[in-house]
Amino acid sequence: MKMQILVTLLILLPQLIQAQQINIGTNSLNVVFEDALLPSETRQIISEDLSKTFGFATTVEQVFAETDSSGVRHLKDVVPRYYQREVWNGLDLFSQGNSNAIRVATTLSDFYKTAAVKLAPFSNEVAAATAFVSMVNTGGVTRLNFEQKRNLMRGYPDGDDPRTESDIEETAVLCGNLILTQPSILSFDQDEYYIPGKNVLGCRVLARSKADPNLMKVLWLAYFDDIWSLVFPY
Repeated sequence: MKMQILVTLLILLPQLIQAQQINIGTNSLNVVFEDALLPSETRQIISEDLSKTFGFATTVEQVFAETDSSGVRHLKDVVPRYYQREVWNGLDLFSQGNSNAIRVATTLSDFYKTAAVKLAPFSNEVAAATAFVSMVNTGGVTRLNFEQKRNLMRGYPDGDDPRTESDIEETAVLCGNLILTQPSILSFDQDEYYIPGKNVLGCRVLARSKADPNLMKVLWLAYFDDIWSLVFPY
């Protein structure tokens, strides 16, 4: 009897190691971690973050390319452009029995562990970024006053904003027609390239048009003067 229990546990061990799932559209995918010693809270963080990363997709085909000769499906180019290409070499889709599973390589889970530590002092700012994206996605742009619309998208050095009132209103309409993915913790960093001369916290998101969901591009967000804004890339 004890031997039967031991054999059962050994059979179930791979499932216990993964113990996570995410949804891409209507597809429920197991998440398998190469690092079997990865703490459960870290596996949870990664799984939740992957769900946000792929929030733009309604099908697996929008995220992963066709199966290669080894039976693995790699990420399409749009997702690596969202972050850093070398990070996402550690994420693949493969067949697991009658379903599919996402493999998270140790290199990728290590990136997540580093990002979680780096962002710990910025938990309020990260939460505010989530709220900002939700505001844009739920039509909140239309309820902003003019000054809030001015700050919705910026990136010019202080006192060097050439936009007219009409430009700002047009920008607000444009933003109101976008759906943004929630930012991954892997996309946050601190640098001056978001706003010239300002070392600010920023991140990257995928944006798609409400009119054409297949039209996607990468946008930047920056945290400056205690608010998040879309910024003009330089």
